[in-house]
Amino acid sequence: MGEFLLALAVIGAVLLWAGCKALHGFVSGEPRQMEEQEQSLWEAKSKFREAVLRDRFPSEAVLSVLLKCHSYTDDDGYHNHRIPDDLGHIVPYLRYGIDFDEAVNLVREQQRAEAERESTTNEYKETVERFANVISLCSAPWNELNRTAKALHGDFSSVPFLQVLKYDLLQILKSMSVANGTVPEGLGRLYQAVFAQLEPKTRLTVADCVTAIAQWEHDPVKLPAAIDQLRTFDQMKADCLHQTVAATYCSFVQAAYKCFSASTVVRTVMNEYDSLLTPFIPRPEQAEASNRLVMVSLPSQA
Repeated sequence: MGEFLLALAVIGAVLLWAGCKALHGFVSGEPRQMEEQEQSLWEAKSKFREAVLRDRFPSEAVLSVLLKCHSYTDDDGYHNHRIPDDLGHIVPYLRYGIDFDEAVNLVREQQRAEAERESTTNEYKETVERFANVISLCSAPWNELNRTAKALHGDFSSVPFLQVLKYDLLQILKSMSVANGTVPEGLGRLYQAVFAQLEPKTRLTVADCVTAIAQWEHDPVKLPAAIDQLRTFDQMKADCLHQTVAATYCSFVQAAYKCFSASTVVRTVMNEYDSLLTPFIPRPEQAEASNRLVMVSLPSQA
């Protein structure tokens, strides 16, 4: 009988404790706060995904909600925040276990790179448009040329057209920088503007671009690879893509030269590239004659 009464007393105490806790939660508004927190978290996750889908970066406010709603205590007893597991894997720069301050710093760095890229793209608008046109015109023919080479030669290791452009441009900038002794910031701005066309989802700051140029392996000045290989395609198709690329590279060299102070050594490098590229750029009278020839060759309309 005593054990039964003891059991009833324990059950009553538990029910009383649960009732008091529920009453406290109701009075203090905890259920409503939890509901609001869940709603806030859901909205933050939606904004996070939306930002990623639009190739943008989540705001600090969104990160704050995500990180503060997902906290943990490490082995040393420190309280930390992290990105939710279902979101961390979709953004490379926000790794698992990252804390709020570090995440915000990364987002700010990416936003700064985005603002810099927009500025340099406007600064070098004509050069950027030239490269956008080259990419549009040459990417498909380049792939066709690689498939032909593979069909003829079997084990053929091809390099994507955008990668060849990147190698060519870095080689040009590196050669001019070696002549100068340092990489000026303006050269980093020029490369950032063009690089945005080559790898639009990779956001490099101007400082990153300066470092990329400085660390690039320096080879002797020579005819850029894209022109040399596109000549083969043009011979097969009676096209003039390599001429378009040569003209674009020539304008790029001239834009790069303007980033340096007056230097005889740098000008020597620029002149060397001009001498390599100019033979592939038709003079205006040649282009006009070529157009007349094409018109004469067309069959007359009845």
